[in-house]
Amino acid sequence: MAAAEGNRYGEKHSLEEWETIFEGIYDKAVQGEYTSLQDAFMSNDVRPSTERWLCSRYKALASIKKDIAEAIIRSLNDKALFIDNRVSPAIAIWRMKQLGETEKQVIENTNTVIELTTEERSERIQQLKNKI
Repeated sequence: MAAAEGNRYGEKHSLEEWETIFEGIYDKAVQGEYTSLQDAFMSNDVRPSTERWLCSRYKALASIKKDIAEAIIRSLNDKALFIDNRVSPAIAIWRMKQLGETEKQVIENTNTVIELTTEERSERIQQLKNKI
């Protein structure tokens, strides 16, 4: 006999249980335990395909997943930015560029313009031709 339409027999956890699992992953992400979303979910025995399916089906889980990603990014930024309790200039500059900062370059033109008469210009051209 076939299962009734809309059954949940194949589901491993209820939505509430998944929310608890996702919240636990978020708490660990805030503590800096993960380096990627894949690491976070797979370290907690959640297959990537399962996580994607759950997040596409339940908005609450998709929202928690976004929070997990933000926590991981914050943790990675903190670890990269402060090396030996000092700010890493390369990482700081990279982060500023990611946030929209741009480098401003000022080019100063030091050429001077010399006004020549037609006779002086012709004479100068002839001198250059003679050098060739």
